[in-house]
Amino acid sequence: MTTQSGTKPPTSHAAWMAGLAMGLPGAALAQGAAAPEGGLVLPTVDVQGTAPANTLQRAAPVSRLPGSVQDTPQVINVIPREVLEQQNVTTLEQALRNVPGITASIGEGNGGVNGDQFRIRGFAAQNDIYTDGLRDFGAYTRDAFTYEDVSVIKGPSGFALGNGTVGGAVAVGLRTPRLGNSYSATATGGSGPYARGTLDINQQIGETTALRLNLMGQSSEVVGRDGVDSRRWGIAPSIAFGLGTDTTLTLHYQHYEYDNATDSGIPVVTAPGSTIGRPLTEYGLPRGTGTASAATATR
Repeated sequence: MTTQSGTKPPTSHAAWMAGLAMGLPGAALAQGAAAPEGGLVLPTVDVQGTAPANTLQRAAPVSRLPGSVQDTPQVINVIPREVLEQQNVTTLEQALRNVPGITASIGEGNGGVNGDQFRIRGFAAQNDIYTDGLRDFGAYTRDAFTYEDVSVIKGPSGFALGNGTVGGAVAVGLRTPRLGNSYSATATGGSGPYARGTLDINQQIGETTALRLNLMGQSSEVVGRDGVDSRRWGIAPSIAFGLGTDTTLTLHYQHYEYDNATDSGIPVVTAPGSTIGRPLTEYGLPRGTGTASAATATR
């Protein structure tokens, strides 16, 4: 409503608050309640911690690309160590499942070569894998026991990574020595049976010098199958000089072996007088019986 002069009547804040207090039972009592005698003093809470590093602010995964991930005019997906540990990632192929646009193909349908074979946006990237900036060529199953992070650079990168890099590249960062001491170990078990253990030790031995050692051992079998097993182990010692200074020298050595038996499956046969092939297990052959081929590699 308006007054004769066409202006709104003044609003009383006190009346409005009183109406609110009447509409909310206990509100007036709460506002007028006195503090307990002597008062209540809450203890001081001091919270300290380090915020997770922003992957956008990290340096580009390959030193030939200057600047940070954020400043590089390409799509770069970074999988930090926290994600690798939470998912219990054991191979490079498992780590790359977090990245859209990259797929893994098997040897039988891609030229008959066993080991890691990736396609980025449909283009082969078998030889476009980098470890701490150095090209890691070859087809073998890569274990993640020394991985600090994994990055995928998408798009043509021939200007920095060489001719033929059409789909992009995969860049792996290794665990290298750092200042301070840290010790960690993991043990994993499962059906099959499956057993895996890792050890990560970082020891500072001087003001700017530190050592690091990573160990891994794994043994696994396929449930219900005989002779289809996998064994692998690795050791990776490293030492770094000049940590915390402008110039750092890091020496890293890695020895990795694996022996995998590829399950060739249960044969399918066609019985005399029949035109339909059936697995041998339907004729009484135990499921555990099968053929396997071995794949051994040392890096």
